[in-house]
This record gives sequence, structure tokens and C-alpha cells, in this order.
Amino acid sequence: MNIVAPSIAVTTRSPRLAHPTWSRPRMVNATQVAAPARAKPTWLNTKVGGNLRCRPRRPRARRTSLRVNQAPSITRPLSAVHTRMASATSGTYALLKTTTYPIYHLAARDGYHQRQANNRSMPGLLVTLIFTTGLTFWANGLAHAAPANPLTPLVTAVVQRLETADAVAAAKYPAGPIDDPAREQQVLESVRIQALREGVDPIRADAVFRDQIEANKLVQRALFTMWSTRLASPPVHRPDLSGPRKQIDTANGAMVTQLRAVAVSLAEPSCPLLLTDAVATQGGEQGLDALHVAATARAVRSLCN
Repeated sequence: MNIVAPSIAVTTRSPRLAHPTWSRPRMVNATQVAAPARAKPTWLNTKVGGNLRCRPRRPRARRTSLRVNQAPSITRPLSAVHTRMASATSGTYALLKTTTYPIYHLAARDGYHQRQANNRSMPGLLVTLIFTTGLTFWANGLAHAAPANPLTPLVTAVVQRLETADAVAAAKYPAGPIDDPAREQQVLESVRIQALREGVDPIRADAVFRDQIEANKLVQRALFTMWSTRLASPPVHRPDLSGPRKQIDTANGAMVTQLRAVAVSLAEPSCPLLLTDAVATQGGEQGLDALHVAATARAVRSLCN
């Protein structure tokens, strides 16, 4: 309820005039005259319609903002509704920590100011949650809608063939030669025959599998150097070469089949990008180290036309 204090005229003497009868009227508020000095900060005077209207000043809330890696300065934890909404965003609630929506921290304990704080902070939280949820669903939709890389099966066969290099190097270490021309010619002849059977250009198949042989020997030479210089522990047992060679023959057959299946993709201008993506994907999924990633890049050098 607003109380309008009447305006009264108070006569005060002017200090600059010596005659006591001279005075100047001054309009003041009766409340200001009657109220003690300590009550002034608790009243707010606003001039409405020529009169001074007095109303109590409400305690103001202290505004804070969420910072990165800083808990929000609120007097109570988030409600169950907030928790369920945060869990529905698939982990995107962490983005709330970087927003600048104000959270009103009130020292007053009455329910009115707490409701006011909730009404002020809830719109910002709801907008942020809806926005981050939409981003999550949009990103998931793009991931599901993106077509599969057609070169992934071919690169998978290349990586599987290259994984035999460690066992072959362990079988040849320390005195065995890395180069084996007889075995290499046998592999290339078998690949050319299979390429003719699958309808693949034998010259192209020969170039692709020469890269496979060189990439395999690249890993073997690097392992020989690491073992001889004690940068890595040398193998204790020498495995039999029959096992790795069977794996190589199986990978060769899968690669020739994939060369025929993805011949169109290998001839497209986007082949280098698809090949790079497939190599990076396989490197991450298989946990390849730097040596085997470099060897994989050497092995796929002739795949794109």
C-alpha cells in the first residue's frame, strides 16, 4: 500500500541575509523531516504526479555467472527435473558451464524472492538445455545419415596384411635377410592370375601388391634397427614363417576382390579423401603406432587411379 506523504512548507533563514525577517520557502517531504537518519537507506522516494511517493526498497539479489570448471553459486542443488533434463542431453550438460546466463543468488530466505530467482534463472537454463539437446540429436542424425566409406574394406585388408610384418621380422631376426626375391615373385604371379580371374587389370594389381611388399619390408627394417640398437626388446622365440604366409595369401585374395568391388570409387576424384579417411579410421580402431601408420600410407600409394 503506497502512502503519499503531504508536502509542507518549512521556513528557513538564508545564511546570506542579515535581516531575520527575510526567509525563503522550501518544499520538503514530511517523511524526510520525521524519519530518523538510520531509516533513509530503507526507503526509496520516487516523484509521481508532483508528489513524493515512498515505498520500501526490496533487497537486491547478487548476480553471478557460471564459469568453466566452477560450480554454480546457488544455495541449493539442482532439482530432480534439472537432473533428468541434463541426463537426457547425452552428456551435453557440460556446455552449461560455459554459458553466461545469470543465476540469482539470494541471501533472503522468504519464498517470494526465491520464486523470483527461479523465474529469472529457469528461462536461461531451459534455452540452453533445449539448444544443446538439439545439437546432440542433429549430430547423431548426421552420423547415422552419413554413408559408409566404400574404401574401408579394402584398407582393412591392407592393414591385416601389414600386421604380419612383425611376425615375419621376428622369424628372420637376426641373421635372416629381409629381401626374398623368390617369395616376392611367387606372390606377384599368384596375384596376377587371381586378378585376371576377378576381372581386374593385372598390371594395376601388380603395382598395388608391389607397394604391399615394400610396406611390409619397411616395417621389418625398422624393427631390425630397433632390436639391434636395443630401442626395443628383441624377440625371444623365432616363429615359423608358414603361419604369416598363410595370412598374407588370405589378405591378398581379399584385396583383389575389393579392387574389383571398389573400382568405381578408386577412379573418382574423391578417392584420395576417402582413402585418407579410411586409413585414419583403421589406424584409430586398430591402435596402430607411428611405424605401422607410415607403412599403411606406403601400402595404399597406388590404390587411387
